[in-house]
Amino acid sequence: MDTPDEIRTLQHQLPILYGEAVNSKIKLWDISVFTINHIPTIITKHGYIHGKIQTNFKPLDIGKNIGKSNYINPLQNAINIANFLWVPIFTTYSTISFFIFVIIIVYYVIY
Repeated sequence: MDTPDEIRTLQHQLPILYGEAVNSKIKLWDISVFTINHIPTIITKHGYIHGKIQTNFKPLDIGKNIGKSNYINPLQNAINIANFLWVPIFTTYSTISFFIFVIIIVYYVIY
């Protein structure tokens, strides 16, 4: 998906979620909606801090309920799906900013 001539525009960004994994590593989960060459695309990233981060692309080139009064265009559909996917992850991860998390860890290590 990364070509030199592609046009990317950020359309919707949800807060990055951080959490502690069972192995005491810090995991992250991020979701955003970009238009890549005028096609709305949901981009999710997940993995460990200072480890492997997986990135998934899901282009949505058609909307919902085409030809009806409650038609949803592809961009709004992508934003709705991103919000829908973010909520259950929010319940299992923490919304504490990574920088605040680091400050708290450094504070406890020093004092």
